[in-house]
Amino acid sequence: MLAKGFHRVVVAMLAVAIGLPAAASAQGEAAEERFRLAGEVTAIALDEQVVEVQTLRGEDWRIQVTSETVYRSPGGEIEGLADLETGMRVVVIGFLTEDGAVAHTIGVAAGQDRPRLQRAAGTITAVRPSVPSFELEPRQGESLTFLVTDQTGFVSRDGQIQGVGDLEPGMPAAVVYHQRDGEQVALRVVVGHESEDRPPAGVRAHGKVTAYSRQSITVEDRDGESVTFVITDSTRIKRRGGGEVQVGDYAFVAGQVDDEGRPMAVLILATPADADRPDRPPVRPQLQPRATQEAPAER
Repeated sequence: MLAKGFHRVVVAMLAVAIGLPAAASAQGEAAEERFRLAGEVTAIALDEQVVEVQTLRGEDWRIQVTSETVYRSPGGEIEGLADLETGMRVVVIGFLTEDGAVAHTIGVAAGQDRPRLQRAAGTITAVRPSVPSFELEPRQGESLTFLVTDQTGFVSRDGQIQGVGDLEPGMPAAVVYHQRDGEQVALRVVVGHESEDRPPAGVRAHGKVTAYSRQSITVEDRDGESVTFVITDSTRIKRRGGGEVQVGDYAFVAGQVDDEGRPMAVLILATPADADRPDRPPVRPQLQPRATQEAPAER
């Protein structure tokens, strides 16, 4: 009796804290097909639209949410299942069906700090399924180690990345995580393909050809800086008047940087040195003052 009374008091206090109507709790207690409970979120399954809660009595509930489930919180920041997190104290009011418990209202109690979400993107350098964890070399900064839990979600274009065991070193990835006891805990891992999801950096050069072969071309710009591009079978080469590119020609080269940091030529447009070339416009063309016209006199 004492435990039951204490449970009712805690439910009532949490209901008041999050603004749940007291009548809803009373109605849920009176009707056998309805339920109400207070406890802590222990698991969230976004793909199944399920939240698991351990009550104050130690009972484990697996509760289905629907598009009609109402979410309430003191600041209104909880708008859906994705906003819930393990460890949150909640009050759930719902009804029982043949398939199990279905949530009508989920309220989050006040006075609990939500962990600050952080993001990192880079390349996976190590995978340890037994821990489970993986390491990521970000584009800037030091290497990060992420712990993987039952709440970690994995996303990939082909859907083949279902867990940490499917990760491989060299895969590019973006991670949403939070700090817990000094460690990075991964909440969401988005895995992509280098050639599809992150286009290589582009590089261009315009100037005089100082070296040329079937394997590479070097262009020196007006400032005296030189860039050497690797020529591949897919490089498009066009020269005004025909023929092969010659040292001394003027060329425009557009390319991309490969994984090893080498500029790879995609397009080469060359003009012979003795050909007439149109003058390049100044960086900032001088604007001619516009002639002012007198406004016609009103009739």
